Amino acid sequence: MRDTPPAFDTTSLETFDLVAFFSKPVRAEGLFEDRFGTVRRRFIVAMTGQMVGATFELHEDFIYDDGERQERVWRLITGRGGSFTATADDIIGVSRGVTRGNTISMTYRHKVMAEGRSMVLSFDDRFIKMTAQTAFSRARVSKWGIGVGEVLIFYRQVAEAVLDAEIDHRAAWTPHMPDRLVAMRGS
Repeated sequence: MRDTPPAFDTTSLETFDLVAFFSKPVRAEGLFEDRFGTVRRRFIVAMTGQMVGATFELHEDFIYDDGERQERVWRLITGRGGSFTATADDIIGVSRGVTRGNTISMTYRHKVMAEGRSMVLSFDDRFIKMTAQTAFSRARVSKWGIGVGEVLIFYRQVAEAVLDAEIDHRAAWTPHMPDRLVAMRGS
């Protein structure tokens, strides 16, 4: 007897409501792959969002496979026709985005540290809602118009207790992923 895969809830895929999706706790896992296909960094990120007046604040807490930790707070303002703008301290200028069906596209310039120096990279980011509780994104990354790689991220809504237990940056914690990451780095 064959196992039947679960049916997709296509009604939940009609629109990717960024604010509704990220208003629930989200745990994400991702990686940066250079233009030659070599995975350079892996990370996990805890995300929580809330409305503050007319602005949606999305808090991101990252931990990378080399132990580096990073925090970012996005401030999003929704516009007409699915459009939105977003800012963050390490984003140059204003990011612009648009929601079309189950897809969100946004572009931005991000100031990053790489090999001990600061550089500005351009991101062309596309989020796709997979199910009511999951999403995937791929950001094409370039410098001076030349592709340097891609960032791939899988997002999953989780219970707040799970998020706190796995990756609460305010306490002494060790997420489940680093042991796996250490093993992967050695390969």
